[in-house]
Amino acid sequence: MLVFALIAAVTDTRTRRIPNILTLPAFLGGLCWAVAVGGVAGFVDSLAGAVLAMAPFVFLFVFAGGGAGDAKLMAAIGAWVGVIGGLLAVATVMVAGGVLSVGLIVARGNYRDVWANFLWILDSLRGAVFARRGSRGDHVLPSVESLHTMPYGLAILLGTFIASGGVWLCHG
Repeated sequence: MLVFALIAAVTDTRTRRIPNILTLPAFLGGLCWAVAVGGVAGFVDSLAGAVLAMAPFVFLFVFAGGGAGDAKLMAAIGAWVGVIGGLLAVATVMVAGGVLSVGLIVARGNYRDVWANFLWILDSLRGAVFARRGSRGDHVLPSVESLHTMPYGLAILLGTFIASGGVWLCHG
């Protein structure tokens, strides 16, 4: 699983894509491993872990310009680690993504642009929730390009590595 995450991080950093030729075998490998180790119960846990790990990233893909490859990679990771491991992986990947994002903002020095986009989004959401005219919610959200995106495969690798280390330490 960590090897797949490493290859995905390198590929995503270089090409801004995580290819299906990587995520599909990783996903199927996780399912096969789960069946070999746990039979039907292992398969169910693996499939549920895949769905749970993938769900937040599908949401980001559909609504916030995240990558579909990120969602598929998280499904593969969830297939390998099951429900509990998948939830832990999602949490650590999101924390790692936040830390890397802040680091990238600092490195690029684009605080003002990011802050302006953040405030714009908050105002848009406020307008949508409270149905207020005159707020920015009457307009479309900023384009993905203006949000200063980053290759999230690196956050997935880092979060998965941290989650794996935590599980290893707990279970020795």
